Amino acid sequence: MAERWGLIVEESKGGRYGFVRCRVLEVVTGSREDALARLEGHATTYQPRQERHPPRTRLFRSADGFLLVGSGAPGEYADDWHVLCRFSAAELLRDSEDTRREAEAERRAQEELTARERAEKRQRRRDR
Repeated sequence: MAERWGLIVEESKGGRYGFVRCRVLEVVTGSREDALARLEGHATTYQPRQERHPPRTRLFRSADGFLLVGSGAPGEYADDWHVLCRFSAAELLRDSEDTRREAEAERRAQEELTARERAEKRQRRRDR
Protein backbone atom coordinates (compact mmCIF):
# COMPACT_ATOMS: atom_id res chain seq x y z
CA MET A 1 0.00 0.00 0.00
CA ALA A 2 1.32 3.44 -0.92
CA GLU A 3 2.02 5.88 1.86
CA ARG A 4 0.33 9.25 2.13
CA TRP A 5 2.39 12.32 2.93
CA GLY A 6 1.33 15.71 4.18
CA LEU A 7 3.30 18.56 2.67
CA ILE A 8 3.39 21.13 5.43
CA VAL A 9 4.63 24.70 5.72
CA GLU A 10 5.24 26.37 9.07
CA GLU A 11 5.67 30.10 8.62
CA SER A 12 6.99 32.36 11.32
CA LYS A 13 7.58 36.07 11.30
CA GLY A 14 10.15 37.24 13.77
CA GLY A 15 10.64 40.60 15.27
CA ARG A 16 8.90 42.35 18.08
CA TYR A 17 5.51 40.66 17.47
CA GLY A 18 6.44 37.25 16.05
CA PHE A 19 3.94 34.51 15.24
CA VAL A 20 3.82 31.03 13.73
CA ARG A 21 1.29 29.79 11.19
CA CYS A 22 1.07 26.19 9.99
CA ARG A 23 -0.90 24.70 7.11
CA VAL A 24 -1.04 21.58 4.95
CA LEU A 25 -0.20 22.51 1.38
CA GLU A 26 -1.14 19.17 -0.12
CA VAL A 27 -1.48 15.46 0.64
CA VAL A 28 0.31 13.17 -1.82
CA THR A 29 0.40 9.40 -2.21
CA GLY A 30 3.66 7.66 -3.02
CA SER A 31 7.18 7.36 -1.69
CA ARG A 32 8.95 9.81 0.58
CA GLU A 33 11.17 10.78 -2.35
CA ASP A 34 8.07 11.60 -4.43
CA ALA A 35 6.73 13.71 -1.58
CA LEU A 36 10.02 15.58 -1.19
CA ALA A 37 10.14 16.29 -4.93
CA ARG A 38 6.64 17.81 -4.77
CA LEU A 39 7.61 19.69 -1.63
CA GLU A 40 10.59 21.24 -3.41
CA GLY A 41 8.21 22.59 -6.04
CA HIS A 42 6.13 24.24 -3.33
CA ALA A 43 9.22 25.61 -1.56
CA THR A 44 10.71 27.18 -4.68
CA THR A 45 7.52 29.01 -5.63
CA TYR A 46 6.18 29.85 -2.17
CA GLN A 47 5.49 33.47 -1.28
CA PRO A 48 5.39 34.15 2.47
CA ARG A 49 1.99 35.38 3.64
CA GLN A 50 3.26 38.77 4.77
CA GLU A 51 2.17 42.25 3.77
CA ARG A 52 5.77 43.04 2.94
CA HIS A 53 8.06 40.56 1.24
CA PRO A 54 11.64 40.58 2.48
CA PRO A 55 14.15 41.88 -0.05
CA ARG A 56 16.39 38.85 0.43
CA THR A 57 15.23 35.24 0.54
CA ARG A 58 17.32 32.09 0.72
CA LEU A 59 16.12 28.51 0.24
CA PHE A 60 17.97 25.75 2.11
CA ARG A 61 17.58 21.98 1.88
CA SER A 62 17.53 20.30 5.30
CA ALA A 63 17.47 16.66 6.32
CA ASP A 64 13.67 16.63 6.49
CA GLY A 65 12.65 19.26 3.93
CA PHE A 66 13.44 22.88 3.15
CA LEU A 67 13.88 26.21 4.90
CA LEU A 68 13.01 29.52 3.25
CA VAL A 69 14.60 32.40 5.11
CA GLY A 70 13.76 35.99 4.32
CA SER A 71 15.50 38.92 5.96
CA GLY A 72 16.41 42.54 5.69
CA ALA A 73 13.06 44.27 5.80
CA PRO A 74 13.39 48.03 5.87
CA GLY A 75 12.16 49.91 8.89
CA GLU A 76 12.65 50.52 12.55
CA TYR A 77 13.26 46.85 13.46
CA ALA A 78 15.22 45.81 10.36
CA ASP A 79 17.91 43.99 12.32
CA ASP A 80 15.31 41.99 14.21
CA TRP A 81 12.92 41.19 11.35
CA HIS A 82 12.92 37.88 9.49
CA VAL A 83 10.60 35.34 7.91
CA LEU A 84 11.22 31.63 8.31
CA CYS A 85 9.21 29.07 6.36
CA ARG A 86 9.89 25.43 7.23
CA PHE A 87 8.67 22.95 4.62
CA SER A 88 8.40 19.31 5.67
CA ALA A 89 6.95 16.05 4.41
CA ALA A 90 5.27 14.06 7.17
CA GLU A 91 3.69 10.64 6.80
CA LEU A 92 -0.07 10.86 7.28
CA LEU A 93 -1.03 8.21 9.83
CA ARG A 94 -4.66 9.13 10.52
CA ASP A 95 -7.18 11.56 9.08
CA SER A 96 -10.51 12.07 10.83
CA GLU A 97 -12.08 12.82 7.43
CA ASP A 98 -11.21 9.26 6.33
CA THR A 99 -12.88 7.88 9.45
CA ARG A 100 -15.98 9.97 8.77
CA ARG A 101 -16.13 8.78 5.14
CA GLU A 102 -15.74 5.14 6.18
CA ALA A 103 -18.54 5.47 8.76
CA GLU A 104 -20.77 7.14 6.14
CA ALA A 105 -20.07 4.38 3.60
CA GLU A 106 -20.82 1.73 6.22
CA ARG A 107 -24.07 3.47 7.15
CA ARG A 108 -25.14 3.63 3.47
CA ALA A 109 -24.29 -0.05 2.94
CA GLN A 110 -26.36 -0.97 6.01
CA GLU A 111 -29.30 1.12 4.73
CA GLU A 112 -29.10 -0.60 1.32
CA LEU A 113 -29.01 -4.03 2.97
CA THR A 114 -32.02 -3.15 5.13
CA ALA A 115 -33.91 -1.86 2.08
CA ARG A 116 -33.15 -5.07 0.14
CA GLU A 117 -34.27 -7.23 3.07
CA ARG A 118 -37.54 -5.28 3.34
CA ALA A 119 -38.13 -5.57 -0.39
CA GLU A 120 -37.51 -9.34 -0.26
CA LYS A 121 -39.85 -9.65 2.73
CA ARG A 122 -42.61 -7.75 0.87
CA GLN A 123 -42.08 -9.95 -2.17
CA ARG A 124 -42.38 -13.13 -0.10
CA ARG A 125 -45.66 -11.85 1.41
CA ARG A 126 -47.02 -11.18 -2.07
CA ASP A 127 -46.00 -14.62 -3.31
CA ARG A 128 -47.97 -16.40 -0.54
